[in-house]
Amino acid sequence: ISEAGSKPEIVSADGVAGLLSMLGGEAAGELESARAICSLSEFTGSHAALATGLDSLVRLADASSASRDFAITTLHRLAGGGDAFAQAAMASSEAAIALLVKQLGSSSTSVSRAQAVSSLLRLCGSAESKGLIVSSGGVAALVAVAHADSVPAAARREAALVIASLSTTLHHAVIASTGGVEVLINALSAPSCDAEMTSAAAVALRELVACDAGRSSLLSMGVPSCVKLLSDPNSEVRLNGLDLLDALVTDAAGLACVCDASPAVPLLGMLTEVNALPQTISLLHTISSVNVTHRPIIDAGGVPLLLLLLSHELPAVHEHALATLAAITSLLQSMVVSPSD
Repeated sequence: ISEAGSKPEIVSADGVAGLLSMLGGEAAGELESARAICSLSEFTGSHAALATGLDSLVRLADASSASRDFAITTLHRLAGGGDAFAQAAMASSEAAIALLVKQLGSSSTSVSRAQAVSSLLRLCGSAESKGLIVSSGGVAALVAVAHADSVPAAARREAALVIASLSTTLHHAVIASTGGVEVLINALSAPSCDAEMTSAAAVALRELVACDAGRSSLLSMGVPSCVKLLSDPNSEVRLNGLDLLDALVTDAAGLACVCDASPAVPLLGMLTEVNALPQTISLLHTISSVNVTHRPIIDAGGVPLLLLLLSHELPAVHEHALATLAAITSLLQSMVVSPSD
């Protein structure tokens, strides 16, 4: 009846409760019930009712019975169907999250791993679900999926998005020490990186740079990607990029790494952004303490921009502008003396 198109009628007649009651019974009845439930799950209107039997469905999906595939398919539909009650039930279920993390393992097929990542992406929005994913060993499993060539590119991207979502203050140390920073930097560097991935990665990296492992990983491989964020069309991404670089230039080693990544030109481009101006000119002043940045600042037209800022209403802005001009004065003078240079 369900496959014939009468799914709404079955739900209205409380058929879901009857089918759920057969799970855990004799094998033949359980199999037919699981088959009918899976069919019903194609109808989003059944998801709230099906979620009341979540424990039974998870148990069945984690067993080796003939009903297992029907239960797994049903769970993925509950995770991705958009029903708020069903998704909340899944996101708060330790057993359901643990099952999805288990499905990420290398022993699963690439299709199964991709399905699990997609479901976790739809469930990882709450603090509770993030905690369950991390405590279930999900970070290492997601990092493995993100690096797996056997998994479709779309699934690797979704794994990076889940890692980005998990990268909160509460979990940043786990993410950073398990390879999460590398996943996010690789995602930013990929030719297929889109606006959603860029925004999510920028927010996540701003959190991850606050812990030692995250900062170390960024300095070893991620500084060029951080500098690239300064030229992104999205203003929030650019601001996150500023925050990242500010956090990286706090010691000599970090300052050297940032200066080697040619930040002067994009920073000069941000001097016209009113909200970001104080932070931008402060960072420009900081990097101007390294000689390698002087020529790019001059060649990119930085001197006229800095001169304009000498009359800015904020004392800190004109002080940083003046100090930056003072830092590049020696090179300016040599260029005047030797214009052929």
